[in-house]
Amino acid sequence: MTYKGSEINKQTLDPTLQQEITNATTKANSSWQKGTYNDTNVINLGSKLATRTFTINVEDWKNTGNIEQLGLVIPFRGSFSGVVKITYSTMWGSSSSWGATEVVYNLGVFGPPTSADKLNEFTITTASTEMLRNYQILRPYVNTATGDVAILLFKAPNANNPMQITVTMDGTYNSPTYNSNIYSVLKDSFVDISDIGHSNGYPWTPQTTSFLTANTYNSSNTITNIGSNRATRVFPQVNWVSQGIELWETSFYLPSSLWGLLELDIAGYSAASGGGKFVVELGIHVPDGSEPSQAFRNYTKIISASPGFTENYYVEVEHRPSVKGLFIKVYKRVYNDPVTVVATLTTTQGNHSAFEFLKGFHNGSLFNNIAEVPAGRQRDFDARITENFTLFSSFKQKIASATTDKGVPTNADATSDQMAANIRAIPTGGNSYSISAQAAYQKQFMSANGGSYLNFSYLVASMSFRPKMIYVQAISGATTYTTTCIDMYDGYDTFTYKVASYFGGQGNAIISHVRPDFTQSGNNYTFNIPVPVGNIAYNVIAT
Repeated sequence: MTYKGSEINKQTLDPTLQQEITNATTKANSSWQKGTYNDTNVINLGSKLATRTFTINVEDWKNTGNIEQLGLVIPFRGSFSGVVKITYSTMWGSSSSWGATEVVYNLGVFGPPTSADKLNEFTITTASTEMLRNYQILRPYVNTATGDVAILLFKAPNANNPMQITVTMDGTYNSPTYNSNIYSVLKDSFVDISDIGHSNGYPWTPQTTSFLTANTYNSSNTITNIGSNRATRVFPQVNWVSQGIELWETSFYLPSSLWGLLELDIAGYSAASGGGKFVVELGIHVPDGSEPSQAFRNYTKIISASPGFTENYYVEVEHRPSVKGLFIKVYKRVYNDPVTVVATLTTTQGNHSAFEFLKGFHNGSLFNNIAEVPAGRQRDFDARITENFTLFSSFKQKIASATTDKGVPTNADATSDQMAANIRAIPTGGNSYSISAQAAYQKQFMSANGGSYLNFSYLVASMSFRPKMIYVQAISGATTYTTTCIDMYDGYDTFTYKVASYFGGQGNAIISHVRPDFTQSGNNYTFNIPVPVGNIAYNVIAT
């Protein structure tokens, strides 16, 4: 049989053509195609951006009744700087969880030989409340020895629901010994699920998005700002750990000059309930280079403070020129009740915003003995706080002495409210009555609670006006005898006499309270006044 040339060529090339057709078909079937289901879970756009999906089935969870940890392990084994965006989506299964949570992780990871964790932050951009009741986003774990990263979340004990995880990595990457691009790193990533061995801490308070939401509890936000000139930060609650003197401290090394007002609101608890508000006037110049910073103004004003807070805490804002540092300090004296520190900074426009300044402070460190204070910052804690306590005590003693001199006995350990009431009771003029009278006879006076009668010596005082205060005193040796009534403003049917004997000054006392005994005729009043002992002369003052 005779073949034409074209027929001979076809016979000869058929096996080669068939192989090429097979190869082309395989490539076409595995390529990314429009309008066709593409069976792949990893894609890339160039060498610096890639996306991959992971599927978690119900049976992948351990289902032990404990909290479980899901870790997406990314084997960088080199240096990465950029963003990892992850969407966790779930549906109803073992628990009522649906919707999705999107988290953006800002990472700056440097593997060997640098081995450093330069940046590790995350932002929850959107989330369903139901999902965050069952899953908790954690800060990524960075293995600085290898440069590998584990992106972590906790699963509630009963939340064995299917989950889809979509990961997009976008950034610069370099590894001298491992993969050459982001696509390869993401292709080698894997999911690990482990049982943490307990359910402590669950149920947890659901996290919220990192953006402030109206009418929503924003648990993740500790710093907020209004423009560039004002910001507020809530520091983690301070839980003291030992009896005696302790120091909580946070600091920031100023990157530029700081001018403005720092407000500190510190909430106390229990014995130190109430708290204190402090305003710090700041004017700190930070020069370029190695020159120390200079404080033109660093003055703290106490705006308000409860007595228990004042006696237990000392608050200080310290400027350290050599390191250009600003330190916020709270010294605790005795009570171990927790406190919460809230800082609000208002600044004039400079190189850094108020938000950036407050963000620069760390969450705070706790020092509970001298040995724990870093070198160069040791000090006598007890003397520091005792100085403040002594000044306050001295102030109270002077007020008590002056009030007593004006005819209203006041103890130095009286509360601020008691001292204020005594000051208001000081006679200011108008009608007054003053005599020296001898106590005689005895008379029964009804006790203040109305349950019994008490026998007292008494004296009689008559005056032509309605008094608001009566004060009777006698001193015999080391004992002071008094009868007082300074609460007569609410009507004569409610006031009582306070009959007291003070031994050795104001320290030890025997005190009784009895109801009044008086008669009225027109504008004339006659009082039978009980006194602690008889047969001595008393000075009587009424206003």
